[in-house]
Amino acid sequence: MAKLQFRESYLGKLRTLVGSQTLIVPGFRILIEDGQNRFLLIKRSDNGLWGFPAGSPELGESLEECVRREVYEETGLRVEQFDCFGFASNPLRESHTYRNGDRVQYFTSLLVSRRWEGQPRLNDGEATEVRFMSEHDFPPSNQILSHEFSSVALYREFQSTERFQWA
Repeated sequence: MAKLQFRESYLGKLRTLVGSQTLIVPGFRILIEDGQNRFLLIKRSDNGLWGFPAGSPELGESLEECVRREVYEETGLRVEQFDCFGFASNPLRESHTYRNGDRVQYFTSLLVSRRWEGQPRLNDGEATEVRFMSEHDFPPSNQILSHEFSSVALYREFQSTERFQWA
């Protein structure tokens, strides 16, 4: 499937109708773990910040289809299995204003995958770098999307309590 340009996407079409006003957007953020206690991060081409693979579904697409498509587009990996460990919707952390003024509040399924195929690579222009990093090697806070640290903290809490995380 060819990658859609933003203006052709579901959100892009909504933007032509509502302008920059805040939209509530469903989506996911996935922590891809490599077995050496490292997570896959991408350096986004739109803002130069590091973050986890993430995305929002297109009209007619399930969350599972969205996860598989977005992870492949952003990293070149084919996710074989993933699990949901939490859900984030706190507007203080999940709201974002893009450079063009578009505003969103994400309602984000927090996922983890330890089973995937392929080698991380630049695939579609959404990222300028893709690499596994341990938490102590994460970029400084001014070089990483702010909610990424909280996603890892929620994942660690899930691991220790085995309780679904709400944030």
